[in-house]
Amino acid sequence: MNSDLISLDDGEYGNSSTFCAEPYWYQRFHSPYYNQSHIKFRDKIRQFVEKELSPYVNEWDEAGTYPPELHEKAYKAGILGAIWPKEYGGTPPPLFDAFHDLILIDELARCAAGGILWA
Repeated sequence: MNSDLISLDDGEYGNSSTFCAEPYWYQRFHSPYYNQSHIKFRDKIRQFVEKELSPYVNEWDEAGTYPPELHEKAYKAGILGAIWPKEYGGTPPPLFDAFHDLILIDELARCAAGGILWA
């Protein structure tokens, strides 16, 4: 097996109680497209969403705005402009590919607030 391919321990990922709630590549199925870089990127975004977005989105939706410092927090976390090149202020992973972009949108959508996702 190629060492770049994902190797997961039981229970590390894909342990959601909701059927198909996680991508199949977190459920121990082989994918030639996802590697450890994707897992690390996904973890970084998920932690940011759980800490900085999900607890506050209802409040922000009611107010119709969000705190401006959220942009700086996202940049420091390495996820703001992750699909942009560094020379344009982006924070892409070292080996960025289109699957990182898919992971970014998928994980940000977990906060269930479309306004935050697009802002």
